[in-house]
Amino acid sequence: MTTLAMSGLRTTRSLSRPRPHVLPVEQAADESAVVPGPNPDWLASRVQSALRETGYGGLHAVEVLVESGAVTLKGIVSCYYHKQVATSAVMPLDGVESLNNQLRVARLCQP
Repeated sequence: MTTLAMSGLRTTRSLSRPRPHVLPVEQAADESAVVPGPNPDWLASRVQSALRETGYGGLHAVEVLVESGAVTLKGIVSCYYHKQVATSAVMPLDGVESLNNQLRVARLCQP
């Protein structure tokens, strides 16, 4: 499992399973070589970038967990709309197989 948090860029990995090894294209034996899904660190970084690109500052502090293409978002956002924006930003990304949006809403957005 990979954890990436914007305030300090922290990464942790579960030691219970070995991480798949991906050879660079020039080192791959042939076209039939099996290449696993995207690197969890890369995907977590891409999710964080997508959240930053929304322009909502509250999404910068969201904790992102990635395991085998399953993305989990954790943290507190200021309103339900920001939780929806996070879902809309993350779901279309390449490599995201599923999304578990566990963001909690602190209050309702003010008009």
